[in-house]
Amino acid sequence: MTRGKYKRTDRIRKALSESHKGKRLSKKHKHNLSISHIGLKQSAETIKKRIDKIKGRKKIFKNPILRGIRISKALKGRIMSSEEKQIRKDVFSNPVIRKKISDAQILNSKMNPNSGMKGKHHSNIAKIKMSKSKIGSTHTEKTKNKISINNARGFLGKTHSDKSKKLMSNITEKEREKRRKRMKEMHKSGKIILPVKDTTIEVKIQNFLKKLNIEYFTHQYMHIEHGYQCDILIPKQETEGILIPQKTIIECDGDYWHNYPIGKDIDHLRTSELLSEGFKVLRLWEREIRIMEIDDFKEKLR
Repeated sequence: MTRGKYKRTDRIRKALSESHKGKRLSKKHKHNLSISHIGLKQSAETIKKRIDKIKGRKKIFKNPILRGIRISKALKGRIMSSEEKQIRKDVFSNPVIRKKISDAQILNSKMNPNSGMKGKHHSNIAKIKMSKSKIGSTHTEKTKNKISINNARGFLGKTHSDKSKKLMSNITEKEREKRRKRMKEMHKSGKIILPVKDTTIEVKIQNFLKKLNIEYFTHQYMHIEHGYQCDILIPKQETEGILIPQKTIIECDGDYWHNYPIGKDIDHLRTSELLSEGFKVLRLWEREIRIMEIDDFKEKLR
């Protein structure tokens, strides 16, 4: 067959492309291919096809959504090198590029409401990969501030839906009692310590005890009829001339919360129960602690 008169059919092209699939061309072969078309003229039909193809590409690459889909398909299953990862990291750290990506994502969500992760869930493998990728990374101060502000807002300005209200109202007294018992057990086991942060008056008394080298424990659960976590528990001991012959409970009562000067009924009840169990109970009012000196505290302990 004379060269130039041979015409490849679509079937032959397909068969050739299949036979070459997965094969790599040598440098010499690539060079020969690049120079083989020099001086040859393309037909009008071929030129038209190329122009149409380029037009289609321009449309794709002008639209950030279509561009992203095309790139993601091309890169699917490809493992990036460490150099490529670093380049990607540098590019994404650019605030201008980040803004463009953000705008494209917003546009995508408007055009395709069902796109993204809405209503979808990550697989367990994806979750493990995500958790591993975060190991060693830390939030910036700006991000930390944002998180703290959002956490502080909590439920501010929001309202429960009718469904939530109905669920809350349907909780029976039996269920509430179960929850109370569960919380009580957690208090007893020490899994929950309340309050989370010691008050200033509690801290002052703790500092006095440290200076006097007196051993003490905070927020210990008292196993009495009306059990609770005490402020400070001092075991029997003798240190630097200070003798503590019996276990002592120190309660630092805030004036407002414990109803100064009368005190709350539950406080009086717990005090009598502790005394009957052989404890010494020392209840100190907030206004008393504020002006108290270490020598005054020593006298109270004796």
